Amino acid sequence: MKKIWAGVAIIFIFLFAFGLRVWFLKDLALTFGYDQARDAYVSQQIAGGDLKVLGPPASTPGLYHGVFYYYLLAPAYLLGNGSPVAAAYWIAFLNSLTVFVVFYLTYLLTKKNLLASFLATILFAVSFEASQYAIWLSNPTTSILTVPLFYLGLWLWIKEKKNYAPIIAAVGLGLSIQSEIFLAYHLVPLAIWLWISRKNITKKQLLTFTVSLLVVLSTMIFAEIKFGFKG
Repeated sequence: MKKIWAGVAIIFIFLFAFGLRVWFLKDLALTFGYDQARDAYVSQQIAGGDLKVLGPPASTPGLYHGVFYYYLLAPAYLLGNGSPVAAAYWIAFLNSLTVFVVFYLTYLLTKKNLLASFLATILFAVSFEASQYAIWLSNPTTSILTVPLFYLGLWLWIKEKKNYAPIIAAVGLGLSIQSEIFLAYHLVPLAIWLWISRKNITKKQLLTFTVSLLVVLSTMIFAEIKFGFKG
């Protein structure tokens, strides 16, 4: 019964978080500049069958983020007939899903303390910064979900010893780097954790993580090869 009520509560927090993030969208309170127009154009090209491998340009000349963001937006622009508001609702929905990751990660970190888990989840749900990011149509937005997912996977791998966890960690890290190339700095805490826990990590787990990470980053690697290693 306790788990049922906890499940109902977390779903309510999710719905509240989503409602808070899209509260002003009905009034078209949305920033839409050059970057957003470019991303909308490319995403609609993808939706129309013109596949891409090069993502949005980074502020450093020659560097490009991953193309994942374009593919993430494509269904929203397709179903919304090119409306950026539809894309904002979609991104806000994905942002709100982070409440589940925050809850579960805190639950594990605090050794199943429900009070701390709900407190962390509520703080994220009402976070001004998180809510503002939720409808910002720019590639770093997706990292709000993927970075916590990476650390959840890492914890499940190192502490909970789950066989599937290296894949979750790799997907979280890979998509984070795709969304914002400079988020590759998360490789540093990853290396530290793996070094400290090296006695409990198998070669198979490392291989699974490495292969999964390379698969997620494959479009960025291919883009570097295709465009002459601009990065």
